[in-house]
Amino acid sequence: MTGGLRLAQELKGKGNVVVFTMPDQHNMQDRLHGLSRRNRAHAAVIKIAPVVDIQGDPRIAFDTTTQIIGKERDQVDAFVCLEAQSGKEVAGVLNKLPRHRQGCDGDGYRS
Repeated sequence: MTGGLRLAQELKGKGNVVVFTMPDQHNMQDRLHGLSRRNRAHAAVIKIAPVVDIQGDPRIAFDTTTQIIGKERDQVDAFVCLEAQSGKEVAGVLNKLPRHRQGCDGDGYRS
């Protein structure tokens, strides 16, 4: 199962997603394109915005997630980390919140 398909299933085909990546890297561009393409192929209405360039600094992911959770919590349904550096930081912020929805990592394991 691809990440895009899994995302569409978890969000039941609709939602707003924040994506953390390093878009200057070719493989990250391919992953983002694949995520978008998979959602269109499965008639999912998932809005990917914003795409956050972490610039190789995982603190950007931490700070951005903290800001979004503080101000825009109701506007974001999921966070997607296309590279490993941001995953730990995003999880750290989200793990401090009361659990209201289960998440899954890139390999599909429940957290």
